[in-house]
Amino acid sequence: MRSLREELEREDARPLPIPTFPIGTSLTKGLTFSSFKTPMFARRIQRSVSGRELVTQDYANPIWQFKLTFNFLRDFPVLDAAGNPLDSELRNLMEFYNTIQIFGDTFFYLDRDDWQAENIALGLGDGSNLNFQLRRDLFGGYPEYVTAPWNVNEVTIDDVATEAYTVNYDTGVITFESAPPDGATIRATFTFFFRCRFIDDSQEFERFAHQLWSVREMRFRSVLL
Repeated sequence: MRSLREELEREDARPLPIPTFPIGTSLTKGLTFSSFKTPMFARRIQRSVSGRELVTQDYANPIWQFKLTFNFLRDFPVLDAAGNPLDSELRNLMEFYNTIQIFGDTFFYLDRDDWQAENIALGLGDGSNLNFQLRRDLFGGYPEYVTAPWNVNEVTIDDVATEAYTVNYDTGVITFESAPPDGATIRATFTFFFRCRFIDDSQEFERFAHQLWSVREMRFRSVLL
């Protein structure tokens, strides 16, 4: 599997979709090593007078909640390798948050520890079905749908690579030009994002020194559209 740097520098890689957070910006320099990631489910529980329970699971896949901390954000021009000034990290993050919130939009989050899926089984062909949903699993367990792919690196039918397909990058659905044969195993290797929305309607920024700021907690969660 590739490193994140190798994936970003690939000549055939898709450009990072807009907006992507925080990979591809100077904001990663101030991120703490400690971050939080929480799977969330919704259940409805009905209890009878005898104490018996009936549980209904509303989500087929978890909603992931993330919490990041920025130890420092510089509020002075950051220079690139050529010495040209760039936007300050503080204003960069403020503008990103405000823009997303003003337009009620979602954004793409690239989790640096969870962004690759290798040789994942998508299903079996039946001789007529053209469409297969990308999915991944954490450790060979229950499959989770992927609806925000980045690069689809390889698709195989019974371990034979094919390029006779298209990818809907808004839904994560692969469509073959002709239906895979009955019983054929469809597999894919790809990278992906989490499509997210900020949880809070306000965001606190703390100035702890001259031109230096921090964010103790920035929360957002994945969404399905």
